[in-house]
Amino acid sequence: MKTTKYVLNKRYQLREKISERPSRQTWRALDLASESKRKLVIIKLLPFSPQMQWEHLKLFEREAQVLKNINHPRIPRYLDYFSVDEEDGTGLRWFALVQEYIPGQSLQQLLDQGKRFPEHQVRCLAEEILTILTDLHELSPPIIHRDIKPSNLILGKNNQIYLVDFGAVQDKAKAEGVTFTVVGTSGYTPPEQLWGRAVPASDLYALGATLIHLLTGIAPANLPQSDMRLDFQTNIQVNLNHVFAKWLEMMTEPALEKRFPQARKAKSALLEIDAIRREIIAKTVQNIHQKNRRKSRHLRLFVLITLQFSITAGVVFGLILPTFKKIDTEYSESEAQDYGGSMNRAQQSYFRDKDEFSDSMDDLGLGIATETKSYIYSTQATPLYAFNYAISKKSYLKGFVGGVFLGKPKPDTNKLTTVVIFCESKYSGKTPPADPVVKNGVLECGVGTTRVDSDYSEMSTTLGEDGKIIYESLNYAQNSKYTQALNRAKTIQNDVAKDKASAAIIHELIKAKQYEQAIHVAKTIENFWVKVSTLDTIVRELAAAGKSDRAMEIAETIQSYYGGREKMLDAIANYENSQ
Repeated sequence: MKTTKYVLNKRYQLREKISERPSRQTWRALDLASESKRKLVIIKLLPFSPQMQWEHLKLFEREAQVLKNINHPRIPRYLDYFSVDEEDGTGLRWFALVQEYIPGQSLQQLLDQGKRFPEHQVRCLAEEILTILTDLHELSPPIIHRDIKPSNLILGKNNQIYLVDFGAVQDKAKAEGVTFTVVGTSGYTPPEQLWGRAVPASDLYALGATLIHLLTGIAPANLPQSDMRLDFQTNIQVNLNHVFAKWLEMMTEPALEKRFPQARKAKSALLEIDAIRREIIAKTVQNIHQKNRRKSRHLRLFVLITLQFSITAGVVFGLILPTFKKIDTEYSESEAQDYGGSMNRAQQSYFRDKDEFSDSMDDLGLGIATETKSYIYSTQATPLYAFNYAISKKSYLKGFVGGVFLGKPKPDTNKLTTVVIFCESKYSGKTPPADPVVKNGVLECGVGTTRVDSDYSEMSTTLGEDGKIIYESLNYAQNSKYTQALNRAKTIQNDVAKDKASAAIIHELIKAKQYEQAIHVAKTIENFWVKVSTLDTIVRELAAAGKSDRAMEIAETIQSYYGGREKMLDAIANYENSQ
């Protein structure tokens, strides 16, 4: 076929070959008939030659016919279908299918770049893809894709997922016992499809295998198997929510009758997982309240006995007031320890799900009031750690602070662990307790505080060599020694830890209003999502500082993890309108 700049059908100028297989080519092209003559489209080309199998042409024509009748916002639109004859004397005919071009990258491209998808993002992608499949499967007749895999899922510049390549699509012959050409990709194809049978649940198996690939970074064909089931937890370190892992097992169940039968049911089950998690958290908080109420009942009984004794002895004020203070101290400090420990655990869970810490009490999902009779509760997050505070409102109560820090990478993965500590003030009072600190790679309580014997008292607080370097680089940055900080961060071995350290240095540069240096450092970050999230923060800070032109320049070049370029531009506009 002709190369770049060749014009098909006097309209489509070929610009870049995206892929080539023996049976077809895929090109990015310009639609010269568009108003701007700069509109990009995707063209699939199929050569009609003596060596071509008729089944390839049949599938190609079926794809064109199906796409022509689909109008879905997450499927590239059908634009044109035609055939052209080669002009070099061979007489070779090519069939062409033209579709809308979706700017973005396939999930396979992101995996090849080293991107690892945290559980929360995989669950969001699963929900979106299941919505697409529900719409396709519930058409009459149903449309079955038959080749769902990371390379056929495009994460668009608008941060939305698109399903592409319907070259294996099936839309007819629903009756039981009818067979079809075997299509699909090894590892993603369910057993029944290997025998020529495809049903809506076949797409669910392929989706489940795709999600497992995103979570593990390992193609399903390379995963160990047990009784034909993908073993994605035993021999690799994947820290998943137990209920979500069971959901994935049901999606990839080899036996068709044990798999989710429909995309709608699979999606409903997925949405229930968050509800189950919230229920577990609610029960945990309820147990804390019940435990404190039991303590309160015992202490009230003690008050009554003491009060009766005090009145009888005639020393009411000498005994009652100290007794009430003792009761309030024990009850309130017990509550603060329980809540503080729960906040630590919630931050660990949040990091496992989202690969970052939260500075919002609502995000932690504990249902804890930010202020009670005796304490003020809050959380503060940075790229490297989160502090959880219980600050006393009374002079005779002690304050507490928990710390959740990034620790050692898990063996053979890029996933970072977290290390926790919980400390109480040595002295009573309303002054906030000093934050925990890292000294020579070991997490310690701050000045004037001591470690509390709690759930974490037996756990190691050693951060490992990379963890040690992370906090050394942060210390340099906090003392405005940014060059030393960056040079120290470069020696970190783990790529994810290195990017997190860079993000922490940028955090300090932003506080010092060193925006240009922060932008420069952000662009050196390897991880796509850490990079755009950091640039997103810089854009907002530039806008808040009145540097809207520079903010616009950066916003134009990036896609934000939290909603895209449009959201950042809205943030800039909102700030300007408020002035």
